[in-house]
Amino acid sequence: MTEEQLVHRIIDLYEEARSPHYASKRIVRGTSSCISSATEDLFADYFADKFKDVEIYVNQCFTQGRKRGQPDIALVKDDVVFSIIEIKQDIGWNRNQDEGVAKNRDLVLGLRGQQRNLPNKYSKEENKKVTFVDDLMRNVILVSDGNMSANRLQQNQRVFKSLRDTHRFLFLTTGKPHPNAYEMSCDERKSAITINHAGMESIVEAIRKDMVQAFAG
Repeated sequence: MTEEQLVHRIIDLYEEARSPHYASKRIVRGTSSCISSATEDLFADYFADKFKDVEIYVNQCFTQGRKRGQPDIALVKDDVVFSIIEIKQDIGWNRNQDEGVAKNRDLVLGLRGQQRNLPNKYSKEENKKVTFVDDLMRNVILVSDGNMSANRLQQNQRVFKSLRDTHRFLFLTTGKPHPNAYEMSCDERKSAITINHAGMESIVEAIRKDMVQAFAG
């Protein structure tokens, strides 16, 4: 799957979310339905194409007693979690950024080097254990910056810099239009949107290096 195919499918998901899932003409949606789960699955398919022979878990809960970790996407090879990925349509840290920074850093630090149970919810197979790499990074991919003011974007960039020891951040698309721009048709958005090809390639390469490092020696 190419970056263009990925973005175009996201635009399709936004378009489809505007209509009810059922056929009655008397059903009218006042707001779009949520596409977050479908977007997670789409990105998982994108990374499955980039990383062969790797298990990809979507919204999987990793447990240790009462501790829970549930990344959007986890890349696992030979029972080692070498990368976790979060997919966001938007960032909700703006009201209390300091709190958001500490919470997100602690999330990663709490997983590094830890062994966790991987509960098997949908079959009768025994739960297995996986280990997170010691230098685990959380890769946060934001679908767009197209609905952010310049001031808000600067604030978020400062947050990104403060989390460089535990996080990588990337905007998949930049500028206008937003993938869900209502004033444009689906085809117009696909034609006009700016895709961050270089950014996606760099994050894939960084994750690939994480995988190599995890199994070096």
